[in-house]
Amino acid sequence: MLIGHPMDSTGFATIVAMLADDYMVITYDPRGFGRSPLDDREQDAEPDVLADDVRRVLEAAGDVPAHVFGSSGGAITGLALIARYPEHVRSLIAHEPPLALLLPDAEEVSAGVREIYDTYRASGVDAAWQRFVGFTGINVGPPDENAPARTTDPAAVATSERFFGHGLLPIALY
Repeated sequence: MLIGHPMDSTGFATIVAMLADDYMVITYDPRGFGRSPLDDREQDAEPDVLADDVRRVLEAAGDVPAHVFGSSGGAITGLALIARYPEHVRSLIAHEPPLALLLPDAEEVSAGVREIYDTYRASGVDAAWQRFVGFTGINVGPPDENAPARTTDPAAVATSERFFGHGLLPIALY
């Protein structure tokens, strides 16, 4: 089982191809991302809710217990899955889980995460991405460092809005 957040299943295409000869590989789109619909657009991406979604996907596929790889927010979902449904997890690789509250400087990191959220609410997706990049040190900006980042693709905007508005806080502050 490959789990991402905010990444949807398409981000695992290369890994799926590498594992498919030896494993039944299961991916899914978390609520509100990719092809996954969301009944309540205001629903936060609570890790326990996402873990329950993964449990249901695994049960439907009939591959329980599963080896689970979760990346970023998907790692948090994987940790929630093993905490709530340990019988569904054979092994878990939690790749880069944003566990802000476990860091030695948890208070400062938590404040930084909240600043990203507040920036999104006050100034939108582009400003939130700029703060996120500055806070995390991840280089996802445009090739020209002096050019302002612009999120114009409708799918990227929707993903960013869902991530900043309803995923960042419940996942990073889990």
